[in-house]
Order: sequence, then C-alpha cells, then structure tokens
Amino acid sequence: MRCLPIDFSPQNPVYQQTVHEAWKDFIDGGEIRGRVPEHILDGWLLSRDACIDPVRVPDVPVLERVHFEDLCSQFATLLNAAAPVLEMLDSCISGTGHMAILTSSSGHILATVGDKDLLDVARTQYNMPGADRNIDKVGASAIGMTLQRRRPVQIYGYEHYNAGLHSWRCASAPILADASGVLAVLTISGNIASPEIQALALVTTFANYIGMRVRQQTIETTGQKLEALLRNAHDSLTYPLLVLDGNGGITHANRHASTLFTSGELELPGRSAVSLVSSLDAQRLQRALAGQRQGHDTLTFLTGQGPQRIACTFSPVELSAGRTVGMALALNLDTFAPGGRNRGKTASGPLPTS
Repeated sequence: MRCLPIDFSPQNPVYQQTVHEAWKDFIDGGEIRGRVPEHILDGWLLSRDACIDPVRVPDVPVLERVHFEDLCSQFATLLNAAAPVLEMLDSCISGTGHMAILTSSSGHILATVGDKDLLDVARTQYNMPGADRNIDKVGASAIGMTLQRRRPVQIYGYEHYNAGLHSWRCASAPILADASGVLAVLTISGNIASPEIQALALVTTFANYIGMRVRQQTIETTGQKLEALLRNAHDSLTYPLLVLDGNGGITHANRHASTLFTSGELELPGRSAVSLVSSLDAQRLQRALAGQRQGHDTLTFLTGQGPQRIACTFSPVELSAGRTVGMALALNLDTFAPGGRNRGKTASGPLPTS
C-alpha cells in the first residue's frame, strides 16, 4: 500500500479518480494500485478492523432522550461556550450547502446547525444529535479520525470509507480545553457539488475559538468556587476580617466585618480601608499598609455603632513566590470600647514604623 503526503488538493478530479480506484481495490481485498494519504489509509484499515460494511449505510446507535440529556449536562460548559459560536458559524455557512456538527469526546453528536434541507439529508445518514460517530460504529469519518489523531482532518469524496459518504466533503478540528486531550470536535460538512468554502481553515478557527471560550468559562467557574470557599472560610472565623489589595482597597470582608461596619450603608468590598478609621488614625493605617509586613496597632474605627477603639493585626498576603499582593486586617473586638476609650490592655504595642 502506497501513501501520499497530505499536502495535496483532495478536490482534484484526477486525484479523486485515483482514490476511488484505490478504494475499490481495498474493499475487494486486492493490492492498491494508486496512492492514498496516510491518514485516509489508516481510516480505511480501522474501519475494516471494526467490520464496517463499506457499501451500506450503517445502523448507527442513537442515544435515547434521557441519556442524551445526561450527555448534554456532562458537556454543559462546552455547550454554553459553543452556542454563540455555532450561531456565528451558522451565519457564515448559510446558503452554501454546508452544515456544522459539534461532537463530544465520546463521539456523540451534541448539536448541528446549517441549511434545513441539508440537515434533513444528514439525518438519513445518522448525522444528528445523539448519534454515535465513532469509527467502530460508522467507519472512518472526519469526526472519528480527528478524535483518533487529535488534530484537524479533512476527508473528501472517495476518501470516505463508506460509499454513502462519497458525495460529501467533511473537515473536522479538535476543541482543546486543556492539556488533558480532546474535549470535542467541530465539523463542517457539505456536498462536494457545493461551492468550496475553505472548510478546513474555517472549522479550525472556530474550534480554537470555542476552546478559548471553554477555558475562559472554566477559569471563571474555578474563580467563583474559590471565592465561595474563601468566603466560607472567612465567615467561619469568630472575628472581623478584611482582605485588602496592594492599594488598601477592600476585596473581601467576612460577615463579622460587614456587621460591624456597614449598618445599611455601602458594602465593604470596593471601599478603601482608610475610610473605616478616624482621620487621626488614617496616616497610621496607611503606613501599616505601605510597610507590607506583620504588625499590630490599636486604631479608632468608624463602626456602625460609632467610633470604637479596636486592636488590630496586619498580615501580608503573599503569593507562592513570596511577592506581597495585599494585606489581611484582623480586628480583636475583645479590646474595643465605645467612644474611643480602651477597654483593658491590648495584646500588643504600637505598630512598628518602616
């Protein structure tokens, strides 16, 4: 069996005739007289090993509704990220005789868009949501080969293993959300008589865009989970805690701090920590924050119940590399007294100056 490099024109009529003759030789079990691309030959061999009939439409398993809904729930982040992209892609291919297919890493079709007439034709060949398009179910296709090779694949006309797809051209690209592998596959398919739309380049661009959106949503979701964990951890503390950025702005406040300061006013996040102390102590707090090191002091805080003298502890918030990105300000309510008077001895002396 002789293979061609993949940098050639698959729509060339001479090439298509050569591949057609090679396909007939292959399914007859004889020696292939022509040359075919390596990835096409690999697909044919995988299809034959899976005992796929090359001359009839296979009976493709399609998920029942409840199982399809479970699959969609499993890939909810992908579907949310892909929805607006599929709308854009639908607009791009509208009227061109092409359709787009989103397939999960399990090989099941999740969504299709495109011209209605073409979608109806595709359904007769089980290109519809819930259908299993793995090589061992339908033979080699652009979808199955992309899942298998983990890179963009185009299969054109007689390159398809199944004769029912010889009038189709299909281009697929993997959607990569992280280093773990292929999350999904995006495909553009159409009849070979339709105008050429540079489907391989187009589908690769849109697949990369979906992958980027999935990564963004994953980062946002992870951030929200970390935010919730941080909030729960802060709220479990028995004392007021404020987390400040490098400029002294409040980024987090636990429920004890919110109860102490807000009293129906603006929420604490977004405010400056300096706005919470009396004008006489503002510079002391500013020096403490600018020093970005562990320290203690007793300051007059403007609480919801009026000025209160409260002992506090400053702790730098550092990244793993040791770079300080902010400060944590913990308040000891056991040492405050109304009207700015100390009640008892504080746990420490004045804050060291830089």
